Amino acid sequence: MPTDPATDPTTLAAGTLPHLCGDCGYRLDGLPPAGQCPECGGAYRSDQVVLFGWAGGTMAHAANSRRGRMTAFGFVKALAITGAVILVQPRARGVFFGVWVVVAMLAGWSAYHFRRLRAAGTPPVQLRLGPRGVVQRDGAGPPDSVEPWEGQWRVRLTSPKPASHRLVMERVPTEWLAVPGRAVDFEFDAGPTAVTALRHLVESYVAAAGGTVEVVTGGAAAARRRR
Repeated sequence: MPTDPATDPTTLAAGTLPHLCGDCGYRLDGLPPAGQCPECGGAYRSDQVVLFGWAGGTMAHAANSRRGRMTAFGFVKALAITGAVILVQPRARGVFFGVWVVVAMLAGWSAYHFRRLRAAGTPPVQLRLGPRGVVQRDGAGPPDSVEPWEGQWRVRLTSPKPASHRLVMERVPTEWLAVPGRAVDFEFDAGPTAVTALRHLVESYVAAAGGTVEVVTGGAAAARRRR
């Protein structure tokens, strides 16, 4: 990797991307580039980037996607409201009371958890990139393994909205008719400068590992290939 701070992708990424602890999501702004998180005691490194966002595509489900969480919360809230209306009816009180107490508790817990996540600014999916590889996992915490950078990668970085982006990373198969192995399908919110820094960081990690990467940005049909 380059050592000049003016051109080093890791240095540029550190200046534009959030500085977060991957083990707990704590913001590390103002702390040294490497050290231990004051919240959980986990180690963090200057050459590692951690982002939190949402899963997309085939990697998404109700608990880790942006739409899934809103839909699940709305469904539980609707059940609680329906239960409250039914309990007003005298005939239904004895039958539905226990059921709707549980539903009301779930709705309260969902509302608390949803607002807590929004206040903390920590979405449910973690993306961690470092010199050894990349990994996407649900929730904070250290990964069990990472996908190494060696080989050929296809990276698609699109922006459905001005501040909302989707990063899809697939390992290009070496065998004919083989299906590409998708390692990352990650949605996140960031400015254009941070997105550019993330793209350069991925390219530099792959190049340092001796691999190749094909990057498609903005949904364009043309790709820019770097070796």
